[in-house]
Amino acid sequence: MELIQWQRAQEAERCFHNEDYDTGYRHYAESYEQYFKYLGIDRNCEGEQIIEIGPADFPALAYCYNTEQCKIIEPMPSEYLKRFGIEIIEEMAEDVKYEATEVWLFNVLQHTLNPEKIVRRAKQQSQCIRYFEPIDYGVDECHLWNLTEKMFKEWFGNVVNIWRAGQEVKNFHTWKCCYGVWSQNNL
Repeated sequence: MELIQWQRAQEAERCFHNEDYDTGYRHYAESYEQYFKYLGIDRNCEGEQIIEIGPADFPALAYCYNTEQCKIIEPMPSEYLKRFGIEIIEEMAEDVKYEATEVWLFNVLQHTLNPEKIVRRAKQQSQCIRYFEPIDYGVDECHLWNLTEKMFKEWFGNVVNIWRAGQEVKNFHTWKCCYGVWSQNNL
């Protein structure tokens, strides 16, 4: 994957993020409610060093509290993202060095330059990874990788669950996804 191809994909994806701030904030509040439920996320981040990778405009961390030690990795931060007061690392997640208690990957890996490298580095630099990612979507101008259940099983072993499309949930995935919580303790 070339950097220029990644840049074009980000610009194409950005065209779909055109809601005003208040509408977007409400929409993602409902979306993240589902992530928190399925992944057992406590909104109180006190004492946690959470790294959220690639949230675009509205990070899950914006719906949490005590986020002083948390950071967002987003190489193309928007003005909306900057409003939340959470430190933003404006680099490619594939190359950032960090220490974290947790890494959050929510609907981001198919948009990255190298998803395998992000997962590998997250496993090296954190104690826990919480993920919820679409699979079998295919590739197009915005989605550079066709992620599969097999890939997630290779990355995370037996902590892979399947979200089936068609489950009725407001403002949430309509596509099949893999989700789970990987931990150093599971090794």
